[in-house]
Amino acid sequence: MGVRIFAVGTALLILGGCIQNTGEWQQTGRAHPVERLKEIPDLYPLPDSLRRPDSFTLSQMALGQKLFFDKRLSANGSISCASCHKPRFAFGDSMALSLGTGGYSTQRNTPPLFNLFRQNRFFRDGGVARLSEVALSSMNEAHELNLPIDTLVRRLRSIPEYAQDFNRVYQRMPDPFTVTQALKSFQLSLISASSRYDRFRYRKDSTALTPAASRGMQLFFSEATFCTSCHNGPDFTDGLFHRNGIPELGRPDTGRARISMDWGDYARFRTPSLRNLSFTAPYMHDGRFNTIMEVLEHYNRAVLSNYSNGLPTDLHSQPTDLHNLPSDLHNLLSDLPRTGRVLTTAELQDLTAFLEHLNDSIFVRTPAKPTQ
Repeated sequence: MGVRIFAVGTALLILGGCIQNTGEWQQTGRAHPVERLKEIPDLYPLPDSLRRPDSFTLSQMALGQKLFFDKRLSANGSISCASCHKPRFAFGDSMALSLGTGGYSTQRNTPPLFNLFRQNRFFRDGGVARLSEVALSSMNEAHELNLPIDTLVRRLRSIPEYAQDFNRVYQRMPDPFTVTQALKSFQLSLISASSRYDRFRYRKDSTALTPAASRGMQLFFSEATFCTSCHNGPDFTDGLFHRNGIPELGRPDTGRARISMDWGDYARFRTPSLRNLSFTAPYMHDGRFNTIMEVLEHYNRAVLSNYSNGLPTDLHSQPTDLHNLPSDLHNLLSDLPRTGRVLTTAELQDLTAFLEHLNDSIFVRTPAKPTQ
């Protein structure tokens, strides 16, 4: 297994060497994620196409890597995809709202990028159903890359190195399909499954978790918290859309309802993965919480929010019995757990310790010197 994965990583480096790294990728010196497949436990559920990618897939990943870090993909050449999706933040950002072309803020917090092969809806509201179309949305968004795909294709065709790269990989000049396929292939290569929890879960390493993390894990999977009602599966997300009971800040955000056109989806957002939380702060769709403890305290208080229905924005600041709420409020906040109990400070600390054991430091690690 180790020899085979090393060969895969070496092949990609050779292909990547043909396609010279540019911009921020070269500055970070970060090795391609496929090279680190040896760090992914064999029992972790990963498609064979990603665990054993063929040479064509590897060449697409390498080309997509180059595009992802190239600022020429933005209208004024000031930002790249990686300007908001930074490797050291698990391909997320450290700002509540990222800055696009012209210094304009994005409308929502930038989600991290990893294990995208398991998703079938993208962005906080699930507005895009195919990974290959995600880049198109950012290109068309004036507050992000602000460079429509047809304009980008003309730009890439005028750059000799890209004309050569696309002809080598796809045997044709850049076009909307090949550009989006290359970016999709690179994003699919972003696999994160080398946390201490992964060692415990998939490599049966009983020493991987600290006592505090072990206690926190028991809480996480128990009926005391019902965390798994939304955060379940290998990546700790059900991939669905829920309200999380937080009051609106500033401009109202309709959430999933903007896509579904269903009032019942108002303020629902896709459940995020709980992997790599230490690298992906701030949290929530608007980046309002700066620490994991702030998020846990929010849910522990069961703060109930108003979404334009005439009710107070903060019904209470202390835990209450969710069974005796008005029926209309039940409907509004139907995604909040109806059971569970208030956790003590010590239990919240244990739960935090467990969540920190979902961090994959290998995924975000950057070599000391740039890769040549």
